[in-house]
Amino acid sequence: MNDIDIIYDRDTKLYMLSIETIYMFEGNKEEEECKYLKYLLDKFSKFMDDSNYSKNYKIYLAMYDCFSAKTIEELYFKFKIFVEGYCKVCGY
Repeated sequence: MNDIDIIYDRDTKLYMLSIETIYMFEGNKEEEECKYLKYLLDKFSKFMDDSNYSKNYKIYLAMYDCFSAKTIEELYFKFKIFVEGYCKVCGY
């Protein structure tokens, strides 16, 4: 079982992101979720760096679909928006 997976669908030609959500967090659930999401973003960032993918992707919000993308760079950027936005809304 992986915490984060990138799946490529050959039929739709889209990359999709899957994250493990089975964990039961102790203490403040939202704070622990944010820590976990930031951990996953750090791992994704390391993968991007190690694989020489750009982390400077830009997107138009009118075209936003959170967990699918045409490129890995786009998928990374969308996940980053999700993590940072979720944690900010939760106050972390």
